[in-house]
Amino acid sequence: MSNGFYREDQGLRSLPESYVLVLLIQQIWFNRGTLVTAADARMNPTRMKTTVDLAVNG
Repeated sequence: MSNGFYREDQGLRSLPESYVLVLLIQQIWFNRGTLVTAADARMNPTRMKTTVDLAVNG
């Protein structure tokens, strides 16, 4: 069954490339921000809020 936008056989390839690219970049950035936050929290707890704000806001 195909509605023209999403087809089982193509999967993500049927979505616009730019949309997939944005999702991928957001996922990488989120993971990076989480890792940096975890490292900073262990090394210097006072920096945690700043790192979280940076990861969330900008």
